[in-house]
Amino acid sequence: MIDTAVPAVPLAAAPAGRRVVGATRLDADAHDAEHLLADLVRVVAANDPSVVACTHLVSSPWRHVAVSVSFAAAGPAGPELVAGLAAALGEDVALAAIGPGPVTLHRGPDQGRRGAREAAVEHATRSEGKVVVFPGQQALVGELPLAEVLTASAVEQIECLSGAYEPDSTLRVVGGFVRPRLRAGAMVLHCSSPGPRELVPWEMENPPQCGGH
Repeated sequence: MIDTAVPAVPLAAAPAGRRVVGATRLDADAHDAEHLLADLVRVVAANDPSVVACTHLVSSPWRHVAVSVSFAAAGPAGPELVAGLAAALGEDVALAAIGPGPVTLHRGPDQGRRGAREAAVEHATRSEGKVVVFPGQQALVGELPLAEVLTASAVEQIECLSGAYEPDSTLRVVGGFVRPRLRAGAMVLHCSSPGPRELVPWEMENPPQCGGH
C-alpha cells in the first residue's frame, strides 16, 4: 500500500537531479541499521559514484535508527521505485521517497512510515545524519593535508571538537573509517587533535562487521 498522508514532518524537496529514500525496520542498534543501509545502497545506487548514505537517530514512532540514501535521479521513479524497493528489501521495511520534488510516497508498516520520512527529510535538507557512504570516501586513507580532504571528497567542512587547529594540519585516518555528519546544509567531519598539527576523526572505530557488510 502506498500512502501520501503522513504528516510527521514538513515536506522537503530533493536536491536538483537527485532522489532521496528513507527506510527503517525500527532498529534500535546502529549496526543493524547499517545492514539495512548496505542493502538499500546495493539496490538503488550500487554503481552511482555520487551516492550518499546515512543513518539517523529519529523520534517516530519512538527513538530508533533509520537510514537514508540520495542518488542520481535516473531509472524508475515514483510508485515503481518504491514498489521495487519494497520487493527487494522486504515488506517489513517502511519507505519514504522524495523527488524530484516534495515527499510524495510512503510504503510499508504504519509504525515505521514517519521514521522513514523523518530520515528522508533530514537527508534532503542536509540537517542531520551520520554519513556512512559518500563520494571520495576511498581517498581518505593515511595522512592527508586538510585541503586534500576537502578537494578529494564530498566533505565540505572540518571541525575540531578539541579546539582550534592550524590550517596546515594533516588528517590521519586509520583503516579508512570516516564518518562525517550532515549538519546545517553541509557535510562536516568532526575531529580531535592529538598533536599540534594533526587531526583524527572523532569517531574512529568500526562497528562490529560480518560477512557482506
